[in-house]
Amino acid sequence: MGHEAVWNSHPKGYGPGSRTCRVCGNSCGMIRKYGINTCRQCFRIYSKDIGFVKNTTIFRTAKWERGALIFSAVAQWS
Repeated sequence: MGHEAVWNSHPKGYGPGSRTCRVCGNSCGMIRKYGINTCRQCFRIYSKDIGFVKNTTIFRTAKWERGALIFSAVAQWS
């Protein structure tokens, strides 16, 4: 048995390659916080079913006052 056959013969149970999305099986873009373990695409689809709500929508406005550009942000609660 050569060195090439032994190098990755045993799969590891740690690291980013060992974790997959519980919905689609994808291993990229994982959200692991709170034990969700889904990819970001599936999280966007099922976030309302899980119970996540987007709290604020921020509208940024800009206007000229006294020769300077003034930025302001207005938060709208949903």
